[in-house]
Amino acid sequence: MNFNDVSPGEPWQAEPAARYNQLNALLRGQIEHDPQEKMVFHGTLTIDFINTSTETVNAFSGVSVIGAAGNSEEQLGRFFGNCPVNGVPAVNDDLPWGIALGETAPGEYGKLIMSGIAPAHFTGSGKFVSPVNSGLCAADSGNALVLLLPDTENALPGLVILGGSGPALPQEEYNGLFKLQAVDAVTLKIVNGKTPGVPDCGYTDVPGLGNIANAVLTLDAENLWYIYLLFFYDAENKRYSARIGTEFAGDAVFGELLGTFRAGRVTQVLKTMERLVFGNDWYLS
Repeated sequence: MNFNDVSPGEPWQAEPAARYNQLNALLRGQIEHDPQEKMVFHGTLTIDFINTSTETVNAFSGVSVIGAAGNSEEQLGRFFGNCPVNGVPAVNDDLPWGIALGETAPGEYGKLIMSGIAPAHFTGSGKFVSPVNSGLCAADSGNALVLLLPDTENALPGLVILGGSGPALPQEEYNGLFKLQAVDAVTLKIVNGKTPGVPDCGYTDVPGLGNIANAVLTLDAENLWYIYLLFFYDAENKRYSARIGTEFAGDAVFGELLGTFRAGRVTQVLKTMERLVFGNDWYLS
């Protein structure tokens, strides 16, 4: 379809109403849009997110993507690489993360820059930026390349290139008993890393509890969770029971800290290839 320009002095006829209205709609679409859209740089990829945490997401801070949001119709945006997602303040780079364009209250929708040049508030002076518990921090490795450091004197954010990652720090793989295994941002399995696929995550010397069954915990992505193997004693029936939980219960007679879990990231504290021995603890009960 051709749209010919009109030169000065040439005869000109009034436009049909339909074409005139379409042109107005096009101009309005470029001028009257979401204020957050005005902050999007050329060449960036942005998506909508809903803040599913209980904390307000600050402008130019890191947000971890923890799953799909919206109804089935909105999820059709997957075909175009753009559909709403759930997000929480980022505390590590174990999950995909982006930069929030504006302050977003709990339960509200906002926009994330997922790739390209983005403004970001961060501390440190390294070459790469990653999320930590206190916000974004520049160090020797990370998933975003520092383009400009923040100008704190004039209260200006820094600029980072999302997707310009540096070398990842190596992480030790644990393949022993009572292994914490992240399934996703909110699901944790406790399994046998020594013999994968068996129904027991480990073994103890506690009477009647030689084998401890695998467990699955569903936890929120906001908090740091401590994972314990706990033992309880029924004095009336003289019987022990075991449970894997997130708090050292007051009625537990003894137990062991297995590790921690937060937003899909595991820290393995207990590392053993042999059964756990609690001889002194259960013998005295």
